[in-house]
Amino acid sequence: MYKDYLETISGPKPRARSKQFNRNINQYFSHPIIHKEIASSYSTALKEASHGSLYRTIASISQETEDCHRNLYNLMFKNGWYALEKETPQTIQQSVQQFSNYMQSQDPYRGNLIQ
Repeated sequence: MYKDYLETISGPKPRARSKQFNRNINQYFSHPIIHKEIASSYSTALKEASHGSLYRTIASISQETEDCHRNLYNLMFKNGWYALEKETPQTIQQSVQQFSNYMQSQDPYRGNLIQ
């Protein structure tokens, strides 16, 4: 089931980076407003937009932001700056089980089944 994913996640080996490059990357990602939070904020704004024109404007900006994030990820992955670790099917299954257990523990109706 997960074999296809295991086969396709492979990128180039990370290349050595200069100190200047590391400083630039660190500055970009340590900005006070974390970039993933921006995307999350747009999502909230979309849900709460009170006017159709405002909604369309925010939706457009949100999509552009998502596209920029994806392009950045692809660039980093392509250059070996964002590496993914291969996981075994056993590790993936263990994570699925942990998530399933967590979700069951969060069920407010657990143990209160109506018959």
